[in-house]
Amino acid sequence: MRIRNVDKTGNSGGLVTHEIEVNVYYWGHIERMKLDVYDLGRTEVILGRPWLAAHNPEINWETGEVKMTRCPPLCGKNKKRKEKLEQKEKRTREVEEEAAIRWAADDKEDWGREEEMKMDHRKIEGMVPGKFHRWLKVFGKVESERMPVRKV
Repeated sequence: MRIRNVDKTGNSGGLVTHEIEVNVYYWGHIERMKLDVYDLGRTEVILGRPWLAAHNPEINWETGEVKMTRCPPLCGKNKKRKEKLEQKEKRTREVEEEAAIRWAADDKEDWGREEEMKMDHRKIEGMVPGKFHRWLKVFGKVESERMPVRKV
């Protein structure tokens, strides 16, 4: 097949003699495509008008940002994106629940011991070098008597 460049000049690479089938991945966009192989110079791929019309990407010409938010169901983006969002929301809920439980448990353990903790922290401030004061909490007597908070 004889081809022309985007600027309507003849392509120096000659004829299109090969076609390849590839998986295209772009920020969560997943699609199997057939591409013609020829010399584009420094350009890797040119997407045609039919592809652009089918996917209708959001393009910010000032920043060069491209968002694939309006893909057709065939490209696989919508399903994968929905699954990822659901997983992220579920994990966020779990982390928030753990934090709330941890906060409630920590507060309950310290009820009635505020004065003891203040005196303990004043005593520790004198013993711990200034550059470590942002971690004073870990040196306290009350804090050292409980298990550390589980980190995920």
